Amino acid sequence: EKATFISGVVYRATMYQYVYPLMGLMTECQYDACKRDFSLQIVEDWAKEGSPYFMGTEPSFADFYWYSLWLGNNWVQNDDFDLPWRHMDVIEKYPASKKIIEAVAELDGPKTVFSLVIGEGDASAELISSTGFFGLLSKKLPGNARKFNWSGDVHPNFVAFAEPETKAVYDMPLNL
Repeated sequence: EKATFISGVVYRATMYQYVYPLMGLMTECQYDACKRDFSLQIVEDWAKEGSPYFMGTEPSFADFYWYSLWLGNNWVQNDDFDLPWRHMDVIEKYPASKKIIEAVAELDGPKTVFSLVIGEGDASAELISSTGFFGLLSKKLPGNARKFNWSGDVHPNFVAFAEPETKAVYDMPLNL
């Protein structure tokens, strides 16, 4: 359940919205973006229940997915990115889930994989992350992004099912 939620809902509400568009890939619908804080809080609550990992004393798929998502979201860690949200800027709001990221980062396996170069001329994930994907990412979100009414009365899970006039208040194309 935790691994599926992190690799699905949280991934679509964070990396799909704030990293992929910088590569020229389209974002998912606002239905996913509006789940960002909601889904991060669920992950935080789960993290508070486990120690030092989501499921207790041994890392699980959920822990590795969470760490992987953290690394992907931090392709935009350099300050020259003009984004309305970066995972690294809000992680202090989620101290329990941050501890899981830190615990997984200390494991030998993830350290090895993050620094691994597979073939001659290839780059490690560490190099990709530290250079903002070699400087190939746009520095701000492209036009035709979307804005969202974060303080509305419709729960994020129900935006897709709202009446058309209600949904229009939440899911609005916006030329930047």
